[in-house]
Amino acid sequence: MNELLNPIAEVGRIDSGDIKTPEEAVPIRETHSFFCPDFDCKDTQRRLIHKKSRLDNYFFSHHPGCEHEIRPETLLHKLAIKWFENKTEFEVPEGVFSGKRI
Repeated sequence: MNELLNPIAEVGRIDSGDIKTPEEAVPIRETHSFFCPDFDCKDTQRRLIHKKSRLDNYFFSHHPGCEHEIRPETLLHKLAIKWFENKTEFEVPEGVFSGKRI
């Protein structure tokens, strides 16, 4: 069992943007549902189970047969969206991207 496969989960509904680590999910585990943040999850409902290992470490797990690694790009995408929430303005650095000057 690789406890690092699912380092985060979304709480409440798919693509909620409410992101929690397994440790942050402990106080709400009885009252909330957890979902895989990966758009390409093998489980069409993207459900995750909050578990505790024999070494007393909390982790998220897919249902049997739906296990997969989460791509780093997915995590960065979700965290970037969360960072932009409630921002009224931000600065984009000057540069050339895909042959276009910004």
